[in-house]
Amino acid sequence: MLAAVDAAPVAVIVSLVAALAAPVFTYLGMRRKTSGRIGATEAETLWAEAEKMRAIYREEATTLRVETLSLRENVIALRREVVVLREEADRWQAQVLELIGRRPEP
Repeated sequence: MLAAVDAAPVAVIVSLVAALAAPVFTYLGMRRKTSGRIGATEAETLWAEAEKMRAIYREEATTLRVETLSLRENVIALRREVVVLREEADRWQAQVLELIGRRPEP
């Protein structure tokens, strides 16, 4: 059968193989984990959350754009109304001055 083998050289060889293999397996594991792919990790969760936030911000930007356009239209309409009211006030002022006998100032 097998002759008695000295355990010391076998233990040294197994220890060397383990000492060399551990860093290799660690490197391969970390390389896969940090490969840039988004998998079932925290990065996937963060990416999904960021996508939700972008969708919310896009919707909010669209809503604000519509509101801004509406407000601009209101400003334009109010400016036109101010011009009309100013002209009307000038006519009334002229009539009052005419009634009291003074000429309107230019």
